Amino acid sequence: MKKSLTRNIVSHLLGTAATVVLLGGALTIPASALTRIEIDDITAATSISTLEVPRGHSVVLTLDNGQYIQAIWIDDPSLLGIATDRPLCADGTSTSSQNCGSASVVRLMSLGGSIDLPGTSFGQGNGTATVMTLITTDAGGTNRKTYQFTINAITGRSDISHVVITPTLGSDYAQSRVDVQAFRDIRSFDIDAVRVGREIVLANGRANTSSVAWQNLEHFLALLDQNQDVESAAADSGVNRALLVELEHKGLSSVELSAT
Repeated sequence: MKKSLTRNIVSHLLGTAATVVLLGGALTIPASALTRIEIDDITAATSISTLEVPRGHSVVLTLDNGQYIQAIWIDDPSLLGIATDRPLCADGTSTSSQNCGSASVVRLMSLGGSIDLPGTSFGQGNGTATVMTLITTDAGGTNRKTYQFTINAITGRSDISHVVITPTLGSDYAQSRVDVQAFRDIRSFDIDAVRVGREIVLANGRANTSSVAWQNLEHFLALLDQNQDVESAAADSGVNRALLVELEHKGLSSVELSAT
């Protein structure tokens, strides 16, 4: 993949687009082709995202951040039907003796009426929008978090069918996921994908460009641009392989999405 193609992919992914609106800002996504978006954990936990759910269709919300759903509260059950990949606990808490409380995927459906799901609370109201609250914990039942979403029931089409809450880059959970890969042979990395991931992180404002790890990454890529082989470039720059894992993952996911 040439650098121009890298830029084209990032431009395609981050260009003029529909938006998932956040309090205090907006997450911009393409208005066509792209059907899966990611929201990092800090953004999801500290702001309220607005999701559009078309009538007769569904939107899937996945927690890929080490959190598991204990309860779901919906203010207006007449607007939103829900289902989860695993059962919720009736009292909203999980114990080791219960086969519940480990759901990480929610299917949202804009339907008449609602699904009576244990562990789900419903308020009452009217209109075409409602608020959904997720109460989550980690696998050990600790690190309790609350996520809120404004759900708009729309009659038209939506370009988003899958929303993924991802671990914030550099968080303990994100680090634990890449530790196992951090000792990979440097020659096994897809450097083109790393470059795409780098540009996406920069465009989203999530890169800590003043950190030693980021500066070493820039040095590493600069050495490659000077036609230095990847092994010696890694040795000379001291590039953080865990960071390479994260950027490669983002780059590969983005290339797959741009081809859909």
